[in-house]
Amino acid sequence: MPIYRFYISEDKTKPSTGEAIDLPDDRAAWKEASFLCRDLSRSIFTDAKPEWKLEVTDEAGKTIFRFRVLAEVL
Repeated sequence: MPIYRFYISEDKTKPSTGEAIDLPDDRAAWKEASFLCRDLSRSIFTDAKPEWKLEVTDEAGKTIFRFRVLAEVL
């Protein structure tokens, strides 16, 4: 199975080193990333973090998905 890396960053901080996950294909990586975004969006309210970013790369290191979860008070 292909290995995908998931990089998470808060606000403008440097992204994490990336968690490697074996998944069958890009669709499975998208689904996993969506679940992670759901969890990250919950922590915006509990940890008072205004922004999270999640980037998913394939085995070659190419970014295939980028998610941004942002909370703003206007």
